[in-house]
Amino acid sequence: MDSTHKLNDLFDQAEKLLDKLAGERGPEIQNLREKLHRSMGQTRVALKSAPAREHVKVRDVAASFNDYVQNYRAESFLTLSESIDLHAMDATQVHTPATLIAVREDQLVPFNDMQALSARLNGPRQLIEINSIYGHDAFLKEAAALTPIIKHALAEHQT
Repeated sequence: MDSTHKLNDLFDQAEKLLDKLAGERGPEIQNLREKLHRSMGQTRVALKSAPAREHVKVRDVAASFNDYVQNYRAESFLTLSESIDLHAMDATQVHTPATLIAVREDQLVPFNDMQALSARLNGPRQLIEINSIYGHDAFLKEAAALTPIIKHALAEHQT
């Protein structure tokens, strides 16, 4: 099966998961549904011009997402979502050095949100932007891109 078909299967699986969640708490997942549709559109555009290696990544993402849909309980997602929504911090009270890594394709934590967070921090900070077809999951899948950034940040701030 080629990458385009695999991608469409991935999106179908995502819709099934959202339908499952909607059956339990419909209004609470509307925002997630909208983000997914935006992400689908952006991914389709990016994939049309992507090199062959990116198509292989889509197959990997599709396989992982299929496992996720088959094994993930909707209640777990809703509990995690609620805890994230209830978490609050005052970024102006952070005075320690910070290296923020933003993924341009991240739909869960958009680049603009990372820029706003960086602006509110009161310590030394740098905001580094990367691109990844994995979006928010780049932090799990892009070790080759992230390792040098993290090593540099740690070395820079050692006391």
